[in-house]
Amino acid sequence: MAIDKLPSDATFATAWRKMKSPFESTLYAFVHLIDCKDAGNSNPRVKLGVTGKGLVPYHKVIFSGDDGRDETFHAYDGRKPFKPADNLKAWSSAEMTLQEVRDLLAEKGVPLHGPA
Repeated sequence: MAIDKLPSDATFATAWRKMKSPFESTLYAFVHLIDCKDAGNSNPRVKLGVTGKGLVPYHKVIFSGDDGRDETFHAYDGRKPFKPADNLKAWSSAEMTLQEVRDLLAEKGVPLHGPA
């Protein structure tokens, strides 16, 4: 039986229907993006883990470092941070910005207020 893995370019928007609790999963990612921004990091973005089916997806928050290169803020197993392996194939090639995640949640009926 073939495993129905997420595509290598999955995002919260494209994996929405596969997730067990899409509102909760996406809202956690939104909060983690805000945590990254509040820590003084510029251009926070989120990538999904793509080695599983996406029911409760892992995600990684990245930001632009001082030298312009992407750095990892934290990776999460949904809620809790963990130290990810440096396996680029484990993470989506696509990413979503804080504003894109906010817009997705608003589109799905979750009104969010405050700065993006």
